[in-house]
Amino acid sequence: MRRLLLVALLATAALLAGCAGTPERPATQVAVDDEVPAATSMNEADIRFLRVMAAHTEQSVEIARSVQDRIDDPEIKILVGAVKATEFDEHVMTRAWLQAVDSDPAATASPEDIGQAAIDGGLDRLRDTPDAAVDAVLCELLGTHHRTAAELARSHAEAGTSPEVLAYARRVEQSRAAGADILDRLSSGDA
Repeated sequence: MRRLLLVALLATAALLAGCAGTPERPATQVAVDDEVPAATSMNEADIRFLRVMAAHTEQSVEIARSVQDRIDDPEIKILVGAVKATEFDEHVMTRAWLQAVDSDPAATASPEDIGQAAIDGGLDRLRDTPDAAVDAVLCELLGTHHRTAAELARSHAEAGTSPEVLAYARRVEQSRAAGADILDRLSSGDA
């Protein structure tokens, strides 16, 4: 059963890695740089979503980095490595999109909008967790974080206008929901 889970984890890692990939550039796009195409036709909802996701992906990387050397379960290590790499790339992409349209590219969502207090509390709890319990606490914290991202992305579908941002939101919804499901199974021992 654990081999099936490992296959699922690797498939999720591949899906997550695809989240930040560079799509083909239609004629309507202007490149921000060599790696990140610009998003077109952004409205205020797209910009708000990108600000929230920029902060959210930064939090995910922080969660992953905070315990990367303390994770015991090899499947969790693989998933957390994929999360860290993918969400770092997504962070770069969202910041580039914001920089292209926003007069203040350093602006992010408010701490309340991104659940900063909950993340800070979760990180403190994770750092204080004995090594033997890190895997379970990490799965819980990252699973909750993933479900929040999936819900944010799902709600954006009704408000956004940029085809690129909407496509990104769909990828986030799918990958984070799948990642949260895997983290739940890993933490419950159903592997």
